[in-house]
Amino acid sequence: MYLKYFVIILLITITGGCGSDDPRSESPNVKMECAPLETIQLKSLPVLPEDAFENDPILNKYFSIQALHTANYLGLIPELKSMVAAPEKEREDKIQDLEYKVSTVFMKISVTAAELDCEEERADQIADYLLDISSTRNWMLTLYSIILAAIGTIIVSLMDLVFNTKKTIYRSVQIVFGITVAIIGVSILTTQEIQISFNHERNLLGEIGNDDTNSHFHPEVWNFLTKPEAREKGKPPLREVLIGRWKTTGELGAKSDDEKNKLLKLLFGKGGLYSASELRIRANYFDQLESTVNLMKSDVLNLQEQLYRYGICIRPISKWILDSNSYSLSA
Repeated sequence: MYLKYFVIILLITITGGCGSDDPRSESPNVKMECAPLETIQLKSLPVLPEDAFENDPILNKYFSIQALHTANYLGLIPELKSMVAAPEKEREDKIQDLEYKVSTVFMKISVTAAELDCEEERADQIADYLLDISSTRNWMLTLYSIILAAIGTIIVSLMDLVFNTKKTIYRSVQIVFGITVAIIGVSILTTQEIQISFNHERNLLGEIGNDDTNSHFHPEVWNFLTKPEAREKGKPPLREVLIGRWKTTGELGAKSDDEKNKLLKLLFGKGGLYSASELRIRANYFDQLESTVNLMKSDVLNLQEQLYRYGICIRPISKWILDSNSYSLSA
């Protein structure tokens, strides 16, 4: 009779110990945002049709088609045209102004990439927190199962060898302990993932997914990601390439349509309850988006180098003209 009560008390103790504090009630600071301290009012940059620059004989003389595509999504085609058509006395200032604007784009790319990296690390950090809770709980369950199995073996052995208990009794006790250990083992395998409330009011990932016209991206970066043929003629926008990759490959590609849509709604929205695996997906998507944004640097660098070469070609001529005028005046 006492043994029966002992087993019941033991099971209640184990069941109570298996529970863990709900991270939703004691969560880390997941409302932290990676946004700039001061919000900058961003304006869209017009992108001209290809005919406006691809067939321009003067622009094509100094700049490659790819460099002109880059200048187009940076909104610099009108200024390029104005520069090459300007009188030589004004051209130097226009070259310097364009060089400054192109250099500023590098800073805008870096700022955007830094925010994307911050969001990736933020999601990874909270995922690690949830995995640590889950790992601790599973470790405790495993420990309980080991202790319970050992206690069961000792009790059954004592009942058989010392107290000479009937087989029907100690084998029944053995079965109870065996079932309890099995239940704990199954609970380790079937425990649902812990969830936590994770908010992201400013969601650059969602702006890409929803094609948000009021984007927080710098206009140059937004054009690079959303305008067709930004990098190569005949290619779709990089935004569509990213979304297609997210929906068809990786962690999301193997899910059903309902699961996929539900998760995309969570990822592209304002936040909600996330599991560790969902936070990992979010972090991976930010990593891919960051890598794509950094690709823009190669395009801008190419334009900058061609703009610099153009300046090298023009400046000696301007200097020669000024030197010639000075010589004539002195004569």
